Amino acid sequence: MARNTRERIAQGARELFFKEGFDGMRLERLAGELGITKRTIYNHFESKEDLLFAVLEEDLRKWIEDMRITVRDPDLEMGERFLLLQSRAAEHLTHTVRVFPRVMTGPKYEMRRRVISDFMGELAGVMTEVVDLARRTGYLLPDTDPELMAHVLINIGDGLPDHCDIASVPYDAPTLLTESVRMVLCGVLTELGRRRLEEMGLAPGIKNGEA
Repeated sequence: MARNTRERIAQGARELFFKEGFDGMRLERLAGELGITKRTIYNHFESKEDLLFAVLEEDLRKWIEDMRITVRDPDLEMGERFLLLQSRAAEHLTHTVRVFPRVMTGPKYEMRRRVISDFMGELAGVMTEVVDLARRTGYLLPDTDPELMAHVLINIGDGLPDHCDIASVPYDAPTLLTESVRMVLCGVLTELGRRRLEEMGLAPGIKNGEA
C-alpha cells in the first residue's frame, strides 16, 4: 500500500511539475488532487525538491532503458543509431529542464545543474556503448577511445551560440557546428565510416581523409 501511495504521489507530481514548473507546483494542490493530506506526501518524500528528483530520476531511468533497447536494434544502421540517440537526448534534456526557470541562481540553479549532470552521465554511458559498437564493426578506427569519443560527441557545439554572438567571430553557429562534427569525425572514421556518412548525406566534405 505504501509503495502504491508513493507511486501515485510521484505520478501526480510529474504531471504538475511539467505543467506548472518547479515554482508553480504546489504540494497542497497535489494532495488535494490525490485525495490525501500534505503530511502523507512528506511521509514519502522529505521535500518538494526530493519529490522532483524522484520524478526526474525515474523518467531518466525509463529513458535510458528505452534508448539502450533502441540502439541495440540489429536492424538499425550505425549512423542512424548516432542520429537517433543525439536527437532523442536533446528532446529529453530540453523537456526535463523546462521545470526550472531559464534564469536562476542559488539552490535552484544547483538543482538544475544536478539534473543536467545526472542526465549527461547516463547519456555518456549509452553513447560509449554505441561508439564502441561502431569501432568493433569497422566504422571507426580500432584505437578510438569509446568513452572519450562519447564525451566529445555529446559536448561538441557546447557554447557555440554565445561564441558566435561575439562581433569578431565571422561564422554562425550552424556552420561551426557542422564543421566541428566534420573535423572530429575525419580523425576517427574508417573508409567504411566515411562512405556510409556520405551515403546518408551528412558529411559531403569527408572524402578520402580530407578535412
